Amino acid sequence: MLLKNHLRRITKPFSTSNLLDFAKCQTLYPKIFWKDRERNNTILTLGSILTLDKIPDTDTPYRFFGAYDFFQKNRKTPLWNGFPETCFILPQFEITENSLTTNFLSSDKPPELNEATPQVESANPLLSRLDTPSKEAWIENVQHCLSEIDEGILHKIVLARKTTLQYEKKVDPFLILKSLDKKSKNCTLFAFLLSENKGFIGSSPECLYQRKGTLITTEAVAGTRRRGKTPEEDLRLKNELLKSEKDGREFSCVETYIEKILQPECEELHRVKGKKVVQTKTVQHLYQNFEGKLKPGFTDRKLIEKLHPTPAMGGLPPERAMEKIHALEQFDRGYYAAPIGYLSPDEAYLAVGIRSALIDKNEMHLFAGCGIVNGSDPEKEWTELDDKVKKFTQG
Repeated sequence: MLLKNHLRRITKPFSTSNLLDFAKCQTLYPKIFWKDRERNNTILTLGSILTLDKIPDTDTPYRFFGAYDFFQKNRKTPLWNGFPETCFILPQFEITENSLTTNFLSSDKPPELNEATPQVESANPLLSRLDTPSKEAWIENVQHCLSEIDEGILHKIVLARKTTLQYEKKVDPFLILKSLDKKSKNCTLFAFLLSENKGFIGSSPECLYQRKGTLITTEAVAGTRRRGKTPEEDLRLKNELLKSEKDGREFSCVETYIEKILQPECEELHRVKGKKVVQTKTVQHLYQNFEGKLKPGFTDRKLIEKLHPTPAMGGLPPERAMEKIHALEQFDRGYYAAPIGYLSPDEAYLAVGIRSALIDKNEMHLFAGCGIVNGSDPEKEWTELDDKVKKFTQG
């Protein structure tokens, strides 16, 4: 397939807010929005020239945007209908804050884009909330896993909850993205909208990996405390997290696993400084950064398949944890806790799809998970789930 690539400068730079207004006015789907946590890259894509049902090869000379299903196996429910298990898109339009790239077939004339018009925001009353599993079932599931941890069958497992909010009117993903943008300290803001009615959006504090050429950075993230209401409380909770034996065990699982997986793929790999705490608007986590240089012959496909899921999203041992998650969770994770981002020969950036929601017309399904290790308390883990979805449930 012969493609042309045309770069056009935009006369007025876009802010995130008016870029989202612009996106809302367009009729081309899919629409993908990306704002990395370093705030170096804000991108909107519209339309698709080519959609792949596999991870693109590293030598494909274009930037593909996409996502990769958590389980990569047959789904149990219709929740994620319309979202392929693997979906990577070469967009027709790629718009940054100050430029527009158009990919189009050599014989095609690129279509015109619509002008953004002011949007009137109106209230959308919440009608109902349903947690899956219920709190009672959650406690049973956690206790069951703790018994397997006591027996040495499991070392760690990450259990998730789906919270379904039903609203009076259709949920506006662009309005939610604007709200998330204000609350997204140290987070990657993303939206993967495949149709007018369904979309996956989020504000993730975790990166699976970034790659520039052969240089790779990744991280271990685990353990959680809420943010404090005062600076003094915030510091107390931070220090409590750093000293916690339970959270330290949870974090150590992830840290050791990432190092073990990446070491054979890298000519060199090292930890950057020491363990620290990274803070988002609502919670804080233990964090360790890694940097390395990949060996010749690497591919993004191989990296994704090796790294996903880390124990921060699955558990240890990996096979038993994944088997248990699939058996206990009565919903499909889909793109939740899975790789989402972009790939190209020059660079790649894949976030982990957490602090996320699936929008389906007037319903919004919120996803959150907790790492269960020796010492976990089911009641406290349930409260942690609520802390993790506050970005979506609070104004």
